[in-house]
Amino acid sequence: MKPFEHFTPDTLEEAISLLKEYNGKAKLIAGGTALIPALKEDIYPEYPKALINLKEIPGLSLIEEDEEAIKIGALTKLDEIVRSEKLEKYPLLK
Repeated sequence: MKPFEHFTPDTLEEAISLLKEYNGKAKLIAGGTALIPALKEDIYPEYPKALINLKEIPGLSLIEEDEEAIKIGALTKLDEIVRSEKLEKYPLLK
């Protein structure tokens, strides 16, 4: 594997700032179990200069419902979605 920078921001704003700084040459990860093997196999047309790990950013793993929408956070695990009582009345989401 080629070298790359690795960042673990504490806020969404910090992650967005890093994405802007790397101008499309960074990849977002939440553990990297899918990305790291792809990097080893050289699957991507352009190798990332940085990896930005989102796991430490609070509020990205949630399931919320209000009058207007259902919100499912980007880091919500599929198992949490399947088991969520909040989503029982929305079978297409399960």
